[in-house]
Amino acid sequence: MGYCMMSTYYEHGTLTVDLHDMEVSMAARYLKKAVDQAPPRTSEIVVIHGYRQGQALMHYVRRTFTHRRLRGKRLGLNRGVTYLILEI
Repeated sequence: MGYCMMSTYYEHGTLTVDLHDMEVSMAARYLKKAVDQAPPRTSEIVVIHGYRQGQALMHYVRRTFTHRRLRGKRLGLNRGVTYLILEI
């Protein structure tokens, strides 16, 4: 298993989570934990999953990931990022 750097950053109601280089099973646990532990006023999570080294993480975040706080998903111009819109 290669090196993976888990990173989370919070500012002004937006949480950023970087899943680069994770396997899907690890990313699934990490993303669920990030949403579970996000401050109550968090309205959006920016998920950086990448897409050039395979699209498994992108497909997981965009098609499979669910959570009770999740209100929707938004795609941006960067294919390597998905925005999760949360209930606050």
